[in-house]
Amino acid sequence: MSAPEPQVPAGFSVEFDGGEPSGTARRLVVSGELDLMTSPRFAAALEELLDDPGTGPVVADLTGVAFFDSSALGVLLQAADRARNRNRPLRVEPSERVRKVMVLAGTARHFGIEE
Repeated sequence: MSAPEPQVPAGFSVEFDGGEPSGTARRLVVSGELDLMTSPRFAAALEELLDDPGTGPVVADLTGVAFFDSSALGVLLQAADRARNRNRPLRVEPSERVRKVMVLAGTARHFGIEE
């Protein structure tokens, strides 16, 4: 018997942009709250894109994220390492909340985000 799937908060979603041609940028659009409960889904989706040999650059569209905690920041930092190891660009488009957390944590420049 497997453990039940954790409940996902209302308003949270992680969606791929659809079937882009091989080698072109793929977007991962996230909305809602990125926290300890939702970060595993975010991590799995980023991993899937970064591990797909047919995917080109990856864009994490976080413009719809209303809450962003340290677990979500950790996911992004691990994804950045994975992307770098695969020579695949990872760009982050942050909401204002995400940008503030990244600035406070000193990681904004790591993602090319202005402070």
